[in-house]
Amino acid sequence: MPRVSERQKLLNEVDSLLETMILYGHEKSKDFSQIMEVKVALSSYRYLNLRRHLGKNRSMNDMFLQYGPRDFKQVARMDRRSFER
Repeated sequence: MPRVSERQKLLNEVDSLLETMILYGHEKSKDFSQIMEVKVALSSYRYLNLRRHLGKNRSMNDMFLQYGPRDFKQVARMDRRSFER
C-alpha cells in the first residue's frame, strides 16, 4: 500500500469536508469559500513545512580533490571541472 503524505491526507480531509458541505447545501456560505481558499493554498505548495538547505560537506569535497585527474574521474564519475561547478 503506497504511503500517503501528510499534505495529501490533509487535502483528502478538506475534500471530504467540502463534499459534505455541498451535500447539505452550504456551498454558498462564507465558511465554504474560506475552506476552498485553504484547499487552493494547500494544492499550490509541494511541501507543508519549510525546507532547510543543507550546505555541502566540505571534507568530502577535499577528499575528492586529493585524487589525480584519472582517479578523480573514476571516483567522482565526472571530470574535475564539472565537479567544481
